[in-house]
Amino acid sequence: MDHNTILIKNPDNVTRKYLKGIIIEPGMSLNQVAADFYERIDGQREFISIVTEIAEEYDTDVQTCIEDLQALSKQLIEKEVVYVK
Repeated sequence: MDHNTILIKNPDNVTRKYLKGIIIEPGMSLNQVAADFYERIDGQREFISIVTEIAEEYDTDVQTCIEDLQALSKQLIEKEVVYVK
């Protein structure tokens, strides 16, 4: 997965908000930052665009944010929560 990757949410997943996070059935929960990332996945925006917004919003280093959200994306892809376009 590179910076230009576009992710698409799996429409078959059931999600619900819980406090500041999201629960994705069956049995995956996302904390606030991960939930913010997931909610911005729209099938059109590139990974780096979403990551840059998250880094700015949470006032964190972009490179750290890239690494963390690439790891999260890998998990979401493995669990078929999202697909690569």
